[in-house]
Amino acid sequence: MYENIYIETDRLEIRNFRKNDIEILQRIVNDEEIMKYVPFTEARSLDECNELMERIIRRYSEGTKDCFKGFLLLAISRETGEPVGFAGLYPATYDITQNELFYGVFDNFRGKGYAIEIGKAVIAFGFSRVGTNRIIATIDESNSISRSIVEKMGMQFESIIEDETAKDSSYEGELLYSIASDGC
Repeated sequence: MYENIYIETDRLEIRNFRKNDIEILQRIVNDEEIMKYVPFTEARSLDECNELMERIIRRYSEGTKDCFKGFLLLAISRETGEPVGFAGLYPATYDITQNELFYGVFDNFRGKGYAIEIGKAVIAFGFSRVGTNRIIATIDESNSISRSIVEKMGMQFESIIEDETAKDSSYEGELLYSIASDGC
């Protein structure tokens, strides 16, 4: 159901990953700055990235409106054709009834509003095409840049995730932000 996602913004094309994007995927998962606040990831070899890419691509066709499985999208500069970053929308591992936005931008594109542009586009897509009415983001408390970015996307701080609410302890202590479909 989500095999042909294409979102265009003023500066970006945001689309599904394709098999020939493997080097970009490997660059993402091995970028220490992008992965700094991702508690459940590790550097990956090319073979591991190929396996990950297969799962990413397979998931596009597995999800339905009734059983959303999530997706990972690649953001490309419309001007240069360079990869800018990525965004994903997935059911949160600590609560699969919640759809969680995440994103990352390569170093040479940081500080230029791309993360906000990517996030707003994926949020709008989530509301209009996925049919979700609420999207969350979880942010490490020490990550003030991401807090500012999600706030500029229109998200509001809700709470700090505590152990009893998080079935996945990697979320414990994270800041929970959200936006409702009427807030976009």
